[in-house]
Amino acid sequence: MRWVTLQTEQGPRACGWWEGRYVDINAADPSLPASVRGLIALGA
Repeated sequence: MRWVTLQTEQGPRACGWWEGRYVDINAADPSLPASVRGLIALGA
C-alpha cells in the first residue's frame, strides 16, 4: 500500500492507495492523525 496525504474539502486526509483507489483512513478512524507525517510520528 502506498500512503499519501490528500488535500480535500474537509482539509488534509491520510489515505492509502489500495486496489486502484484512495482509501481515507480518517473516515474509518477519526482519532488517527490527518496526515501521513502524523501517522509516522505515531510509529504506525
